[in-house]
Amino acid sequence: MTQPQSTLDEIKGMLVAVIGHEPRAALGPDTTLHGDLDLEPAEFTDLTDRLAARYGDDADVPGLLAALDIDELIALTIGNLAAHIDAPDA
Repeated sequence: MTQPQSTLDEIKGMLVAVIGHEPRAALGPDTTLHGDLDLEPAEFTDLTDRLAARYGDDADVPGLLAALDIDELIALTIGNLAAHIDAPDA
């Protein structure tokens, strides 16, 4: 029996699909969407759509973004997205 992919691994796979290639540096929980990957707005929208299709309401990325200040938005990481999705409902 195979282990299900972790949320972090699934997000990493989605990012590779969104940007169209493997990034030069390895993707990890501390990889930032803005600084490290330099995601374009259309790519971020594509990622958000993929997360919503896979995780439904648990992937409330607009809700996550609304709770962040500008510095936190710039520093948003793959790990932050995974933790948000995996967090139990409040």
